[in-house]
Amino acid sequence: MRSPEFASMWGRQNVQVKRTGRKRLDHPRAGPLSLGYETFAVNSAPGQVLVAYARTPGSREERALQELRASLADPVTPVLPLKPRGSSTGPGRTP
Repeated sequence: MRSPEFASMWGRQNVQVKRTGRKRLDHPRAGPLSLGYETFAVNSAPGQVLVAYARTPGSREERALQELRASLADPVTPVLPLKPRGSSTGPGRTP
């Protein structure tokens, strides 16, 4: 089914960049995390952005990240990378 309204919006290509929001991540040790993020353009590298993540003070995420940081003091504890929730691939994974 074709929509004239959709065709009109698609034709305008009025796309806006999302610079802030929340990202849900699954960490193998810290568990599910919901973190706020903000992106910043890197002026010296066109097309590159810096993404800063922040936890909400007093949240479960803050406690989980504090526990994870404390575990990093133990050099025997393996550190595994974050992957976006629902992602089936990532470092150390095969598609």
